[in-house]
Amino acid sequence: QNMAEAQVEVVVEGGGEAAAPEPDPAEVLARISAHVESEVAKARRRAERFGSEFVEPALEFILSPEELRIYMAPGAPGNPDGTKEVPQEAMSMEVEREIRDRDYVENLFAKVKDEYAKARARSERFGQEFVPPRLDVILTKVEFRKYMSATGGKNPLDSSNAGVAGIDTVSEEEKAKQAER
Repeated sequence: QNMAEAQVEVVVEGGGEAAAPEPDPAEVLARISAHVESEVAKARRRAERFGSEFVEPALEFILSPEELRIYMAPGAPGNPDGTKEVPQEAMSMEVEREIRDRDYVENLFAKVKDEYAKARARSERFGQEFVPPRLDVILTKVEFRKYMSATGGKNPLDSSNAGVAGIDTVSEEEKAKQAER
């Protein structure tokens, strides 16, 4: 029986009229196949336009992990003879982006901390009062925006953003006590 002619009866239990019907697996597979064919055709046209060798795009970049599992299931268009390995764990782009952003922000924290240490050493060497470096000067515009986004708009290295609890080590009273010791 041809897949286009097959009719599937959808029965929704307990949902009543408000429940959304399950999508037809054949329609889902047809939509995924059309998407893959469209992306491959775009890549082929791009290769022809720039005079480069055509390389079929990786399915992991075209499809979501769920679509990839459906497309690569044995008997599906991506795996008609069932010999290709079906990916078990495909990392989503969102997870990759979170990891990349976390590493980027950690590097920014290290850069800012290093600049603070340099400024503190410079002020001690020349006997001047420590003035924290301006973040908008030591960071590029993109880095500054990412840093402020990651810290909620507050520089964690700035003493004015210190926590309320504990000893305020920058107050005049505490400095006087430290000098007596």
